[in-house]
Amino acid sequence: MKIIKTNITTISNDINNAKIKLAEKIISNIQPLLSELHSSNYEVIINLENEYNISKKNINKEKEKLEEKVKELNKKRKVKNLLNRISKLMDSGLIYEGSLKSEFVILIKTINFLDEKTIERHLKETMTLIAKRFSKKI
Repeated sequence: MKIIKTNITTISNDINNAKIKLAEKIISNIQPLLSELHSSNYEVIINLENEYNISKKNINKEKEKLEEKVKELNKKRKVKNLLNRISKLMDSGLIYEGSLKSEFVILIKTINFLDEKTIERHLKETMTLIAKRFSKKI
């Protein structure tokens, strides 16, 4: 058997060059498709982010409105309780005594303009008056 020397390195270089050229052709054909797909997906993502931000702002506004309504409702409940206690004091006859009458008249006139702390204080005061009144009867 006879061994013949060949120049195999040039063949491998030619194959590598052919692979590189083929890869460049494939990339040049696919790149516009990929860049178009990327840009359309990017636009969709930007639009979704904008919609999310707008929705988040709307939700925050609605949340603030609801929180204000809850505060208002709590205040109205306290006012209702206070008026019920004043009614109980009137029914028991305790409110007709001296300075309490004028104090409660002023309180009833200004009850809608009072803050919650003041209403709470008046609730406690009326509760103690009711407790004193009914503890004396027993």
